[in-house]
Amino acid sequence: MSAITKENGKGNVKESDPNDRAEALLDLSISLIDQALDILNRHLKEDRQMTHPSKLMPGGSVGKHFRHASPFYIFLFEI
Repeated sequence: MSAITKENGKGNVKESDPNDRAEALLDLSISLIDQALDILNRHLKEDRQMTHPSKLMPGGSVGKHFRHASPFYIFLFEI
């Protein structure tokens, strides 16, 4: 991954190539999908676990999170 360093008056800022940023975003997205699949395939044993209320996010559940996030990934991989 290449980067260009330029002075902005507040220190050095690295600007990466747009292709590098796109590749990093794709790599991150694939990693997050892999983590989601791991949760679904290895850790959730019953359907009711998808609707179990979150202790960390009031009103949330694993199922709500996956249902909310999935359209973004569908869109990402369709373009």
